[in-house]
Amino acid sequence: MAGGQHNQGQPTGYPHNQQTGPGPQQSGPYAQQGGYPPPGHQQPYGQPGQPYQHYPRFPGEQHRGTILIVLAILSWAVCAVCGIVAMVMAKTDMKKIEAGQMDPAGMSLTKAAYWVSLANVIFVGFIVVLYAGFIALLIATDGFR
Repeated sequence: MAGGQHNQGQPTGYPHNQQTGPGPQQSGPYAQQGGYPPPGHQQPYGQPGQPYQHYPRFPGEQHRGTILIVLAILSWAVCAVCGIVAMVMAKTDMKKIEAGQMDPAGMSLTKAAYWVSLANVIFVGFIVVLYAGFIALLIATDGFR
């Protein structure tokens, strides 16, 4: 084994373990063009050194999902009125999104805001009924004397 007899038939240099024969089979839109990506192919997100491409916005109203979820969270932390406002606005926005008048990208935030504010309204309603019942019980039993 002297002088490179073990490498006969293979090229010398990097890489030492080249495959012989055809490469792995490719499938997909670039299979006939010699692999991915084909020469001159431009990625949809742009190439380094190219300016940022702005994508068109939804032609209708923009969603208010972020505002609604903030209001729904504030209803738990600050004031229950925020929950009522968030619930009404979310219900209106969901109808507009379903009708195609508002950006559908905010549907998940809008639904989350609706359910969080609905839970707050139900919780506050339960507390108010409980408090009113307690006051009625005190009045009925002369508990204020």
